Amino acid sequence: MKKIKIGTRKTPLAMRQTQIIIDLLRKKMGLFDYEIVSTKTLGDKLQDVSLKEIGGKGVFVKDIEAGLLTGEIDLAVHSAKDMPFKLLTGLTIGALAPRASAHDVVVFRESTIHTLTGLPPNAVIGTSSSRRDLQLLTLRSDIQIKDIRGKIETRLSKLENGDFDALILAEAGLSRMNYLKDLRYQRLSISECVPAVGQGALTVECRADDTEILNLLGQINDELTSEAVKIEREFLEVLNGNCDLPLGAYAHKIAGGWQLTAYLAENRDVTGEKIVLLSDTSDGLGRNAAEKLLWRK
Repeated sequence: MKKIKIGTRKTPLAMRQTQIIIDLLRKKMGLFDYEIVSTKTLGDKLQDVSLKEIGGKGVFVKDIEAGLLTGEIDLAVHSAKDMPFKLLTGLTIGALAPRASAHDVVVFRESTIHTLTGLPPNAVIGTSSSRRDLQLLTLRSDIQIKDIRGKIETRLSKLENGDFDALILAEAGLSRMNYLKDLRYQRLSISECVPAVGQGALTVECRADDTEILNLLGQINDELTSEAVKIEREFLEVLNGNCDLPLGAYAHKIAGGWQLTAYLAENRDVTGEKIVLLSDTSDGLGRNAAEKLLWRK
């Protein structure tokens, strides 16, 4: 039985997400054995340094991609939101799994609080995302934003220890770890907090010339998720986006076409602009949104 080596980050969420991909592969192709090769990426090692200082978008995938290029692993599982808009030469996205929730959630420390409006004045909310904090400030201008990094478990521990009144996190990760049932949280609508590009989706990356792996991944690729993330990544590419640029995009299929909700702020000192576009085709939708938002500035 052939063994396929799968690279991923060395965090509980990344390991769980990789197992989701393995389960999908086993349903389609049971003739392979799978081995997880975990890596502590640069983004995981430098917890006390901002993502901007250590390279922005890509710091959670570059070390794993190195294993693909050397042949140490056969494919890699990433959170789609961690993927830079430009892939390394020789690598390609082989599949996207069916998307989970793209929403952000606000998780509260106090058991009596269930909504943003219930937080006390000047409450402290933890996030390392400028996209999240700028949009959150439009909902509660008095809140205090405090930077927080680390795996989900570390962040939740800091919340319970009283370092924060609330955190803002991706719903998909909390759901995959089965944590939501024990938390007090409010789901933010897409219009309240436009998600990161690819949020909630899992990307499987492989070598562009590995036809065997590409054929295997083609059997688990979710076409709607793939098309939606393609639209969002086009938006990202036009803006040359990275983790420091406050932007978000969420595309989904509607009757007769596609809808894209996009967000862009020039920097961390402005609230930014949002736009909703409808189109009967996905072609050029991400580019159109990016150009319209740039034109408004």
